[in-house]
Amino acid sequence: MYYSDHMNGTDWAAMGIMMVFMLILVLVVVWAIAQWTRPADRSTAPPAGKSSRDILDERYARGEIDKDEYQERRRTLDHLPAR
Repeated sequence: MYYSDHMNGTDWAAMGIMMVFMLILVLVVVWAIAQWTRPADRSTAPPAGKSSRDILDERYARGEIDKDEYQERRRTLDHLPAR
């Protein structure tokens, strides 16, 4: 009876291919986690073409600020020099 515990050429090739697949899998998982945890584009700059007053009006309409804060900020904007 013949028993060999040595790996032949086919075994080495299969092991090499599996190592490449595992490396690719790890890289894909790392990339996916990086994409999932990356914050979305949350730019604080107002969209082009909107004035400060327009943005203030929209924030008040959405309920982000109350009436007192709206009026105070509106007075402040009215006293700023126009650009």
